[in-house]
Amino acid sequence: VPKNWAVKLLPRYIVPFCIEKVMDTDNCLLALSESMKKHGIHLMFYTSLLRPYVHGDNILFPGRDLDTI
Repeated sequence: VPKNWAVKLLPRYIVPFCIEKVMDTDNCLLALSESMKKHGIHLMFYTSLLRPYVHGDNILFPGRDLDTI
């Protein structure tokens, strides 16, 4: 995170990921990128932590490029 960014203004969620497998009613296996796996992020997530992807509007929120974060 850049030093001039306020942490509370960063997006709560990152790029969307595909659900590879629903393990049971409470867990899902996600298809994470290799860089996230190298950082020790687990593939299994609780379903309560997942949200449906809604594409952002660049006209309403210009300059919010997630690649710069």
